[in-house]
Amino acid sequence: MINHYFVAGVVGDCIYALPDAGLHQPIYKYDPKELRWKSAENTLKGGKTGFSLAVLDDYIYIIGGYKGSTVTDTVERYHPRTNSWCNVANMLTKRAEGSTVVQDGFIYIIGGSSPNTTIERYNPHSNQWSFICNLSNGQFKVSTATSMEGKIYAIGAENESYSNNIVLQFNPTTNSWKRVAPLLCNSYNPHSSVILDRYIFFIPWSGSTSVHKYESCSY
Repeated sequence: MINHYFVAGVVGDCIYALPDAGLHQPIYKYDPKELRWKSAENTLKGGKTGFSLAVLDDYIYIIGGYKGSTVTDTVERYHPRTNSWCNVANMLTKRAEGSTVVQDGFIYIIGGSSPNTTIERYNPHSNQWSFICNLSNGQFKVSTATSMEGKIYAIGAENESYSNNIVLQFNPTTNSWKRVAPLLCNSYNPHSSVILDRYIFFIPWSGSTSVHKYESCSY
């Protein structure tokens, strides 16, 4: 397997990874029972970079991204059981490098690399996207996003002029954002976030060894 940047998700007991390569993009599957990776024959057609990935109801969604230098609004869905791809509804706006969260049976995609403060929500039952409350404070891109205890967190938000340590919390019930405790330092590089025991762990990809831990019940 050639090394690229990968995006990954879990379906059932297996990990599925897709290279952010833009050309030949097979789906790689890791089976913990067999302790090895496999390459699916059916690849993502057309090639994309800077896309976002979400897993919902055992489907893998590839959302937006670049085709060449063009930002797209297209969404592809992969079904691991049948090893097949299909197109679903396009987003309402073109975006790349957005942050995705799955919450209450919906996919949320937040911001993006081009100035975009909008957030869209995808309903898989109606196959429709809709806009919800925009990011606050002029932010258009976040390092990572996650959900915990019914709330969505946009972590390490940035705007056109600087990266910062802002953490925003979205309440789907009230369709509103608020600031919560900030990161301890500015976020200049991509990060990942994971949930463990009611804590959010904010983990850098590069440029730092600091891991931040956030406890939601404190706020």
